[in-house]
Amino acid sequence: MKHKRVYDHLHDLITRGELAAGDRLPTEVELAERFKTSRPTAARALNLLEAQGMIFRRAGSGSFVSRSAKTRAPGNQGTFGLLVHGIGHTEIFEPTCAAIAAEAERDGCILRLSSGASDSPDLLTTCRRLIRDGVDGVFFAPVELDENTGEANRAIISELAAAGIPVVLLDRDYLPYPGRSELDLVGLQNYRSGHALGSHLIARGARRIEFLARPGSAATVRQRHNGIIGAMFDHDLIGGASPTRFVEPGDLKELRKLTAKWRKEPTAVACANDITAGELLQSLRELGFQVPGDLIVGSFDDVRYAKLLRPALTSVRQPVEEIGRLAYHAMSTRLARPDLPAREIRAEGTLVVRDSTAGFGKEFR
Repeated sequence: MKHKRVYDHLHDLITRGELAAGDRLPTEVELAERFKTSRPTAARALNLLEAQGMIFRRAGSGSFVSRSAKTRAPGNQGTFGLLVHGIGHTEIFEPTCAAIAAEAERDGCILRLSSGASDSPDLLTTCRRLIRDGVDGVFFAPVELDENTGEANRAIISELAAAGIPVVLLDRDYLPYPGRSELDLVGLQNYRSGHALGSHLIARGARRIEFLARPGSAATVRQRHNGIIGAMFDHDLIGGASPTRFVEPGDLKELRKLTAKWRKEPTAVACANDITAGELLQSLRELGFQVPGDLIVGSFDDVRYAKLLRPALTSVRQPVEEIGRLAYHAMSTRLARPDLPAREIRAEGTLVVRDSTAGFGKEFR
């Protein structure tokens, strides 16, 4: 991102104390000339610094370093914790956490991992360890696909709140959809991602779109499905929208019931994520479906193996590293300005088209 070069330069000058409280920053025009970029790009960097409380802007006078901006000496300037369910076993959170770690290292901070906790009791134990260690903030991806999901998430949030530790949520809220907690949240722009995938499926000939998710999935799946429904509404196909089907993609008995009517009209299946889609493709083969041909299938995340599936999977790619950087800056802002209202920061996904949505190979009547 071009604005990040400008942002990083100014951020470093402020945190190292080379620009002190009250000092005037270069103008947008001066920054654009110095970094050989556009004025809007320079303005974006200044807007981000202002949102973090590091600078303030005075109409007609310019931008100045805020008195609340923290200058940092060399050495450990803070410690943060990562609570991510099953870290080490996904392809979405690892690069996000790596980006958070890189930002923390740049600022002389320490990041403590959740040690690959694989279930909610272990995650709660890790949470309590982070509290005992006196961390300054925690990045938390709420637990999903667990029978005690709600209870575990509430317990973690409750104990962090009691300890006065700020929390930035990664990817999803811990409250059931459409609830929204009073915590900062950083993740994918799920609605627009769903709309993009839905529009693509319709353009490939789908007149009905089924949405599949595993039981216990996070609130993000509802937002993605709503985006698909929005696309169908925009194309006057709302009658072909299904409710969210919460089903295990390997459950052939349940899938056989669902697929009975899929052969009768050009149907697309949108899966909540690539893991679900990968298992579904295998199940559909066992049920005698050709993808593409009888059905087309799309998904979300675009993990590395998506292009290796047969057929290669169309998927909305998450900007995982950008999400990590945004999460770290959200935490920095929260620490500098704890009175700010809760924010929801969303990064745009990118639709990656592959063979699974090539089209339909037969006539429908």
